[in-house]
Amino acid sequence: MGKYSKGVAALPESIKGALRQVGKNIQIARKRRRIPLRQMSERTLISVPTLRKVEKGSASVSLGVFLQVLWTLQLHTGFELIADPKKDDVGIQKEQARLPEKVHSDKSKIDLNF
Repeated sequence: MGKYSKGVAALPESIKGALRQVGKNIQIARKRRRIPLRQMSERTLISVPTLRKVEKGSASVSLGVFLQVLWTLQLHTGFELIADPKKDDVGIQKEQARLPEKVHSDKSKIDLNF
Protein backbone atom coordinates (compact mmCIF):
# COMPACT_ATOMS: atom_id res chain seq x y z
CA MET A 1 0.00 0.00 0.00
CA GLY A 2 1.22 3.52 -0.83
CA LYS A 3 1.90 6.39 1.50
CA TYR A 4 -1.08 7.83 3.36
CA SER A 5 -1.70 11.46 2.51
CA LYS A 6 -3.79 13.69 4.75
CA GLY A 7 -4.20 16.05 1.79
CA VAL A 8 -5.72 13.34 -0.39
CA ALA A 9 -8.02 12.23 2.44
CA ALA A 10 -9.16 15.83 2.97
CA LEU A 11 -10.14 16.46 -0.65
CA PRO A 12 -13.70 17.77 -1.01
CA GLU A 13 -16.21 15.30 -2.39
CA SER A 14 -16.70 17.48 -5.47
CA ILE A 15 -13.02 17.09 -6.36
CA LYS A 16 -13.11 13.35 -5.72
CA GLY A 17 -16.14 13.14 -8.00
CA ALA A 18 -14.36 15.11 -10.71
CA LEU A 19 -11.38 12.74 -10.50
CA ARG A 20 -13.70 9.74 -10.76
CA GLN A 21 -15.26 11.29 -13.86
CA VAL A 22 -11.86 11.90 -15.44
CA GLY A 23 -10.97 8.27 -14.70
CA LYS A 24 -14.17 7.05 -16.37
CA ASN A 25 -13.47 9.29 -19.36
CA ILE A 26 -9.97 7.83 -19.67
CA GLN A 27 -11.35 4.31 -19.49
CA ILE A 28 -13.93 5.06 -22.19
CA ALA A 29 -11.24 6.60 -24.42
CA ARG A 30 -9.00 3.57 -23.98
CA LYS A 31 -11.82 1.16 -24.76
CA ARG A 32 -12.94 3.16 -27.81
CA ARG A 33 -9.41 2.80 -29.12
CA ARG A 34 -9.59 -0.94 -28.35
CA ILE A 35 -6.43 -0.83 -26.26
CA PRO A 36 -6.23 -3.61 -23.65
CA LEU A 37 -5.13 -2.67 -20.12
CA ARG A 38 -1.80 -4.49 -20.43
CA GLN A 39 -0.95 -2.82 -23.74
CA MET A 40 -1.93 0.60 -22.36
CA SER A 41 0.23 0.07 -19.29
CA GLU A 42 3.16 -0.81 -21.55
CA ARG A 43 2.61 2.29 -23.69
CA THR A 44 2.43 4.56 -20.65
CA LEU A 45 5.24 2.79 -18.77
CA ILE A 46 3.05 2.28 -15.69
CA SER A 47 1.82 -0.89 -14.04
CA VAL A 48 -1.62 -2.36 -14.70
CA PRO A 49 -2.69 -1.74 -11.06
CA THR A 50 -1.69 1.94 -11.39
CA LEU A 51 -3.59 2.22 -14.67
CA ARG A 52 -6.64 0.74 -12.92
CA LYS A 53 -6.27 3.43 -10.22
CA VAL A 54 -6.14 6.09 -12.94
CA GLU A 55 -9.32 4.73 -14.49
CA LYS A 56 -11.01 4.78 -11.07
CA GLY A 57 -9.90 8.38 -10.58
CA SER A 58 -7.77 7.70 -7.53
CA ALA A 59 -6.44 10.87 -5.93
CA SER A 60 -3.36 8.96 -4.79
CA VAL A 61 -2.06 8.72 -8.37
CA SER A 62 0.33 11.51 -9.33
CA LEU A 63 -0.70 14.20 -11.75
CA GLY A 64 2.24 13.20 -13.94
CA VAL A 65 0.83 9.69 -14.33
CA PHE A 66 -2.60 11.06 -15.26
CA LEU A 67 -0.94 13.30 -17.85
CA GLN A 68 1.13 10.42 -19.23
CA VAL A 69 -2.08 8.45 -19.80
CA LEU A 70 -3.84 11.46 -21.32
CA TRP A 71 -0.86 12.12 -23.59
CA THR A 72 -0.81 8.50 -24.74
CA LEU A 73 -4.51 8.81 -25.63
CA GLN A 74 -3.84 12.21 -27.26
CA LEU A 75 -6.23 13.88 -24.80
CA HIS A 76 -3.70 16.12 -23.05
CA THR A 77 -4.31 19.34 -25.00
CA GLY A 78 -5.79 22.12 -22.93
CA PHE A 79 -4.14 21.05 -19.69
CA GLU A 80 -1.97 24.17 -19.71
CA LEU A 81 -5.15 26.24 -19.39
CA ILE A 82 -5.78 24.95 -15.88
CA ALA A 83 -5.08 27.81 -13.46
CA ASP A 84 -4.62 30.23 -16.38
CA PRO A 85 -3.85 33.64 -14.80
CA LYS A 86 -6.15 35.32 -17.35
CA LYS A 87 -9.09 33.27 -16.04
CA ASP A 88 -8.28 33.72 -12.34
CA ASP A 89 -11.22 36.00 -11.52
CA VAL A 90 -10.65 35.88 -7.76
CA GLY A 91 -6.95 36.68 -8.10
CA ILE A 92 -7.63 39.49 -10.56
CA GLN A 93 -10.23 41.03 -8.23
CA LYS A 94 -7.85 40.87 -5.26
CA GLU A 95 -5.05 42.40 -7.31
CA GLN A 96 -7.31 45.22 -8.48
CA ALA A 97 -8.47 45.88 -4.92
CA ARG A 98 -4.85 46.56 -3.93
CA LEU A 99 -4.34 49.19 -6.64
CA PRO A 100 -4.15 52.76 -5.36
CA GLU A 101 -7.17 54.92 -6.11
CA LYS A 102 -5.00 57.89 -7.07
CA VAL A 103 -1.58 57.95 -8.62
CA HIS A 104 0.61 60.98 -7.93
CA SER A 105 3.47 61.79 -10.25
CA ASP A 106 6.67 63.49 -9.21
CA LYS A 107 6.39 66.73 -11.20
CA SER A 108 10.09 67.50 -10.75
CA LYS A 109 10.98 64.41 -12.83
CA ILE A 110 8.63 65.08 -15.73
CA ASP A 111 10.50 66.02 -18.92
CA LEU A 112 8.37 68.34 -21.03
CA ASN A 113 11.01 68.83 -23.74
CA PHE A 114 9.73 67.18 -26.92
